[in-house]
Amino acid sequence: MRRGWYAGIMTLVLVVAIIVVVILGISVVSALIQKRNLDALVNTNLSAPELASVATQQQQNGDLSGAEQSLEQAMLKQPSSDYESQLAVVKYRLKDYSDSITEYQKLITAGQDEAFAWNGIGNAYRDWALTDTANRTSRETSALNAYTQSVSIDAGYVSAYQNKALLLDDMGQKNPSNSSCRRRIFKNSRKAATGLSFSFGRLDPFSLTLTPVGIYTGERVCAPERT
Repeated sequence: MRRGWYAGIMTLVLVVAIIVVVILGISVVSALIQKRNLDALVNTNLSAPELASVATQQQQNGDLSGAEQSLEQAMLKQPSSDYESQLAVVKYRLKDYSDSITEYQKLITAGQDEAFAWNGIGNAYRDWALTDTANRTSRETSALNAYTQSVSIDAGYVSAYQNKALLLDDMGQKNPSNSSCRRRIFKNSRKAATGLSFSFGRLDPFSLTLTPVGIYTGERVCAPERT
């Protein structure tokens, strides 16, 4: 009798505890939703440049999801290739590779910053290949094609040369084309330095140590030193 009474009490306590946890959980979720809606409401009152500024601060604070939302709102208010570029990079940093590629393709369709966009597409496919082993080869091939397209548009775009050389090296394709890449980097590095921005994945050649990495049958792979 006493044992049954004790079991009943414990069951009741457990049920009450579960109810309390559920109520607290619902309260927390509701509070988060309300905060997000409030943030969105506040942001809708901002101009596109103000939203872009907010996005920059959010990126600096590590809030990439918030930056994505701010940039999307900025694009709705005032479409801009600059905002589109930033949005593509943010989605890439969020590892949302498919959407990042879509944003880069919008730049290409609009004829804006095409070399940068193709290089970004290459980066997205390259990193996507690392997480999609079933389609790794096709992703890497797409990345190589994108880098090639980038340098065909801008022969002085150092970042695309370097990214392609590193990918070829990682894929084990250590061949004379890499030596050609190295020569082109040194030839064009100073010319290409103007306007390159590290924040958008455009490497400043003066911030890199351009060194031949590995010697293969008399040819060298061009690449910045890995850090």
